[in-house]
Amino acid sequence: MSNQDNAQSQIELEQHLQFQSLLAELSANFVRVPTDMIDQEIKESLRRIAENLDLDSIASGLITADGQDFYSGYRYAKPGKKLWLADSLMSEGPFLTRTLLAGKPFIMHDVEALPNEVVTRPAPPAAQITAPQAETEPANAEDILKRMAEFLAKTPQFSVNLSDSFDVVQESGQKIEFGESRKIIVSRPNGLRVDLEESSGEKHTVQYDGKDITISSPTENVYAQVAKPGGIDEAVKYFLKDLHMRLPLAALLISRFPAEVESRTQSLDYVEKTVIDGTSTHHLAGRTETVDYQVWIADGAQPLPLRIVLTYKNAEGMPEFRAQFSDWNLAPKIQDSQFAFTPPEKARKIVFQAQLSNFAPAGTESPEQTGGQK
Repeated sequence: MSNQDNAQSQIELEQHLQFQSLLAELSANFVRVPTDMIDQEIKESLRRIAENLDLDSIASGLITADGQDFYSGYRYAKPGKKLWLADSLMSEGPFLTRTLLAGKPFIMHDVEALPNEVVTRPAPPAAQITAPQAETEPANAEDILKRMAEFLAKTPQFSVNLSDSFDVVQESGQKIEFGESRKIIVSRPNGLRVDLEESSGEKHTVQYDGKDITISSPTENVYAQVAKPGGIDEAVKYFLKDLHMRLPLAALLISRFPAEVESRTQSLDYVEKTVIDGTSTHHLAGRTETVDYQVWIADGAQPLPLRIVLTYKNAEGMPEFRAQFSDWNLAPKIQDSQFAFTPPEKARKIVFQAQLSNFAPAGTESPEQTGGQK
């Protein structure tokens, strides 16, 4: 063996050992990582693996509910490179998808060795000279919005993370922005959980198990609970209209979402086709009686919302609410205990503010009588 061969073998051995060391380090990290940091740790691990192997992109694939396709649960790409496997592997690689669904490994060393159904061979030079093509007409905005709403309403389970920001108009007219992060878990028909952390660090949790609605504050170690059987749709309606509690984008959680968005939307326009975090999206702009909204919907087999902006046009100062969606999971691992509330030790039970009128002494005006003013 020549010195050059020896040197190459030594390099390959060192690279192999470095990769094995990286895997051991990542495995050790997962043993001690807190539950709420697992998603971030997976993303960071993918980045480090990609950089170690000098990959343009990397993704972990999850099987869709119908068992016919893959979508990426987590993904990473180098700056300037396209995120691969964002929505549907079948649309990008049918042969690869069928091979993996059959439980077989897929290893490609040479494109020429692939079956003809996989490879699109370049045409002769003369055939490549074509007349300019007219730009495709924008897709129908109503159909895109309806497809998104129906897809969410029919999805039996999902989880998603949201990064929200909203304006609070001051007496001077100045707008001040506040933020919050949320993780939403839905398991139809009776399971709903929302974990919220405000920009101030204050945390709240909303839970519904088909029987009781509970909102708790671990910071204050207090909780309020009310019985409300009937499923997620009825619980969300009661939470908003009867308890007067805040639950941004609540319509996305209910099975009536398609009918709600259709009945409220007075006009809808297709703005453009754009890209968010490497995913091709349709940008739509709609108007209701009280709110102007914009929504960015993923193109492909899973038309999920990736960004939403609401403008409260009738409110003073026209404040906005903005939400960025990430880490959609349509097959999350769910336990019933995530939706049922168990009071912590020494937790204090309080009542919802809207329920106080039920205990008001005679002669006290209710919020309805005062127009809700305090």
